[in-house]
Amino acid sequence: MTTAATTDVDANTRRHRESVMADRATRRGDAKATTKPAASPEPSGNRWAALNAFVDAVLADATEAETRVWLVIFRDVKPGGLARIGMTDIACRTGMTRRAVVNAVAGLKKRGVIEVTSRGSINGNPNTYRVLAPRT
Repeated sequence: MTTAATTDVDANTRRHRESVMADRATRRGDAKATTKPAASPEPSGNRWAALNAFVDAVLADATEAETRVWLVIFRDVKPGGLARIGMTDIACRTGMTRRAVVNAVAGLKKRGVIEVTSRGSINGNPNTYRVLAPRT
């Protein structure tokens, strides 16, 4: 059974893959590469280090909401180190309310594991986040 949330996630995943392929094609100067998405992009060493640091230093004390939100933001980080995603999109992906996402983001900022580098707008522009190494 396909739900609206599943459809949104599938569409977001497809858009993410297309944008990654477009970025790679732009760097190579190849316009045809945007038509075929990558099978499964491998995480770089920095991404594994960030994931391991989160698990080692934060996961035991983080709330379930904070963990869900961090994982969604972490998943959307682009090669430049930033993730652009709206609060409502995070809420849809995590199955949480928007208010719960706002509280979780505040908690993650307080823990020092994410930073909001630019705020979104009512016109539909999403927030931009940077995943930080946890304070030890």
